[in-house]
Amino acid sequence: MLFVQGVKGQYMPLVDTTNQWNLLVTFYPCHPPSIMKSTLKLSVSLSDTAINSTVYKKVLTSSGFYYSTDSILGYIREDALTKRVYFLSNDFFNADTERLLYDFSINTGDTVEVFSYLFCQNVANTFVVTSTDSIMLLNNEKRKVWNLTSLDPLNFPNHIYPTDKWIEGIGSINGLVFSGCYDDPTTNSFMSELLCFYTNDYHLYIHQQYDTCFYEYSSNINEVFREDLLIYPNPAQEVLNIYLNDICDTENSIQILDGYGKIIYENICSDHQCVIDISHIVAGVYFVRIRNNQKSLIRKFIKN
Repeated sequence: MLFVQGVKGQYMPLVDTTNQWNLLVTFYPCHPPSIMKSTLKLSVSLSDTAINSTVYKKVLTSSGFYYSTDSILGYIREDALTKRVYFLSNDFFNADTERLLYDFSINTGDTVEVFSYLFCQNVANTFVVTSTDSIMLLNNEKRKVWNLTSLDPLNFPNHIYPTDKWIEGIGSINGLVFSGCYDDPTTNSFMSELLCFYTNDYHLYIHQQYDTCFYEYSSNINEVFREDLLIYPNPAQEVLNIYLNDICDTENSIQILDGYGKIIYENICSDHQCVIDISHIVAGVYFVRIRNNQKSLIRKFIKN
């Protein structure tokens, strides 16, 4: 696959049917310290949907999300000329109202009012672009980044000024449909973070604080995460041990991907533990991906 590097003056579209966003969704059902975590996978439909003479793509989720209907979070469209992205929610509170999600034409010092799915839809979030810079993706491609800070202190009486970060062609670090939305767990019961981003199954982005693209479930006061996939040693030099905990599928596809998202190793593991010879792999950062009929897990490791 040929990647086109983002360059000045060239618009990198966000709404692409080959994109996938993995979000870490944290619920506070009784407010902290009670916590539940799960992964929300978002994608854009291949087919178009016409609503009130406007053409949209569906925003789909492959996992259960109690605010969605029939796995459809809503409808999204992109105006490449104005570099704006709009969202039409599918939830029963805000259906039939189109919202501005992104304006990628803004520059440092500009202000923009954006809306977000769920809690922040009904109130305009006014943000200022404090600066722009770039980020290096896993395939060594540079993308432009917009750093934003809220200018709406009336919504934050405790003087909390939320920030957001938009990545060219990827969207908010809060997740595709959560641009500009700030959720304080002391007052709200939901927040999201972008874990990983793929295009055409190529892994291009992973959250710096995590080494996984999939959290199956976590719920207790201490936020203990059940490790379904363990890899060791890490860093590794000669061999990589893979332990599959509580994954009972007899055909687990194991892949090793390089920083460009290219598959450099692939095999089937039919046991809970497998050993892979990595002595021939050059030093660098890699990812192990496990796929079966139930789930897909990914972990990062370093080859010395």
